[in-house]
Amino acid sequence: MALVWKAFERNEVTHSAVHHLIAIAQLIDDVGYARVTDVATRLNITRGSVSITLSAMEKSGFVERDRNRFLQLTPEGQFIARTTQIKKV
Repeated sequence: MALVWKAFERNEVTHSAVHHLIAIAQLIDDVGYARVTDVATRLNITRGSVSITLSAMEKSGFVERDRNRFLQLTPEGQFIARTTQIKKV
């Protein structure tokens, strides 16, 4: 899957969603799990904003929730989180 940010409207994943995927991957690496609250804290946004984005990503098949409501990345979500680099400006 190739992501071309110049063709933004054709991407399956928004810039914001990529930040969410990376945050989930980092949280899982750092503490072993990721919850909506943890993602919100890491991204410094509201839990409601995270929930809205995660709902769309679940429908697209990038994120799943386990029976305890912990967030898991699907293989597609892992690929995006691990291969996308976000540079601070």
